[in-house]
Amino acid sequence: MNHNLSILKMVEILVKKFIEHDKAGIQLEKSAYFNSFSELILLNELDRAQRTSTQDLLKVIELDRGIFDTLIKNLLARKLIYKEKDEVDKRKAYIGLTDQGKEQVLIFKRIEEDSMQFVMNDMSINEQKAILKFLSRINQLTVDKYEE
Repeated sequence: MNHNLSILKMVEILVKKFIEHDKAGIQLEKSAYFNSFSELILLNELDRAQRTSTQDLLKVIELDRGIFDTLIKNLLARKLIYKEKDEVDKRKAYIGLTDQGKEQVLIFKRIEEDSMQFVMNDMSINEQKAILKFLSRINQLTVDKYEE
């Protein structure tokens, strides 16, 4: 039995929900609001890297340069990140999370963990393993195919 159409329909539903949330902005709590998932990705990468050059961050998150620059400007304006010039090479800039940015990332991570726990509580260990195996396999296949 071929389940391709059913899987495609479910993926389409998930993508639509993702896009709806992204377009509306993401209000996690009264104190935590993000304009887009791209902001969350950027802040999470900064949390991992601590302080990094804008060029290195752009390579990791793989966004269009214009979108990246807009995200940086918005996050700077909201004081979630800081930007400083390199002392030696003035063309190079470093960015990192401010204390307020770190707090926002912590809120997001807590909500993300709570949400995952809420969904996973109703699943057996075998169902959880099946989901992990499925997602890992999709990731493996897409990475392999897109690298060709």
